[in-house]
Amino acid sequence: MAVIVRSPLNLSGLRDNRRVSLAALFGLESLSRAILLTIVPIQGMAVFGTAKTLSDMLFVASLFGLISTLNLAALIQLIARRYVYTLGISMIAAASLLLMIEAPKAYVIAVALRASGTGMITAIVSLYVMDLISKQDYTRYEPNRLLFSSASWIAGPTLGIWLGSNVGEWAPYLVSVASSMAALGYFWWLRLGPGKVIQAAKRNPEHPLLAVVHFFQRRHLRMSYIIVWVRASFWVSLFIYSPLYITQAGLNPIYAGLFLSGVNSIIFLAPVIGIGARMIGVRKTLVIGFAMLTISLSALGLVGSPKPIGLVFWVMAAIFAFCLDVVANVPFMRLVKESERADMTMVFTTWRDLAEVTAPGLAGFVLAVAPIQGLFFALSGMMAGATYLATWLPRRL
Repeated sequence: MAVIVRSPLNLSGLRDNRRVSLAALFGLESLSRAILLTIVPIQGMAVFGTAKTLSDMLFVASLFGLISTLNLAALIQLIARRYVYTLGISMIAAASLLLMIEAPKAYVIAVALRASGTGMITAIVSLYVMDLISKQDYTRYEPNRLLFSSASWIAGPTLGIWLGSNVGEWAPYLVSVASSMAALGYFWWLRLGPGKVIQAAKRNPEHPLLAVVHFFQRRHLRMSYIIVWVRASFWVSLFIYSPLYITQAGLNPIYAGLFLSGVNSIIFLAPVIGIGARMIGVRKTLVIGFAMLTISLSALGLVGSPKPIGLVFWVMAAIFAFCLDVVANVPFMRLVKESERADMTMVFTTWRDLAEVTAPGLAGFVLAVAPIQGLFFALSGMMAGATYLATWLPRRL
């Protein structure tokens, strides 16, 4: 009897096929996190009582994700990329189940698992992108990636609140688990590795601390990291504190879901932003985006205590931050040496974990001495610093 064996993803296929396959993988996984995007901070506020305590607990939980990401190179050497991806997506599913308990310890563990799992997935997909997509196509891949995740990030925040209110409190958590498993099934169906290009490293990875030192000795890699870290710190702050801002402004929680869904709908501008970035260059796109983000956050701080009018400036800030999303990863992908991709990618992808540590850490510090508008001024200062830094990127970007 003949045995039919499905071939792995064709590494010599068309570039568009590679971009679409990897972008679709990212988009499918996004729903597992997007469905709980509004629920997690509101639930945390209910569990811990104050924004200050919630920030402190998120800071502690996110440290676990940062530590685990720094050790990903060794983990990949031990069990190979596809199993690291499997572990990461499974951790996100487990976190969704733990959040159903609605207890302080379970909440902290769940956030730690989500942070660690997201870091693993981000690192693995980044490695596949650099292996399969040419440097010249990065500005085309990023809009594709963002567009494929659009349905999840637009529908997820509102859908999660609606399911919890109209179907049952358990519903959004189970949808998160189901979408995680769907992403895992699609990943294994693609059979991305090992292959001719995607294969285990032939040398032992650097010790995590040595890799960090090596990474930050490189001026351009250091600059690339700071840019994506600062940009991510804004998004972490928006996803945590905008739902709290909206509820403190006296609005129904469903508006928090609608706000995040609306913000994520900016994703449809990705192709236009990508074209603009190719016309004016990555460096100028980053400078303009960070400068306008600085102005928007300063205006939000000047509004004072939470008010509905503040949502206008939240939206303005999100628009310019999204412009940064389209190109923020490009400097690293173009400037890292091919021989150092594995070790340097493991360090670079800690930007997400570091942002999830520093954003609540900064908020916890500011909220201990000032009201929430103080956080917006602090974030504005970070964006201003990134604006200046982006001017020093190579013009060839």
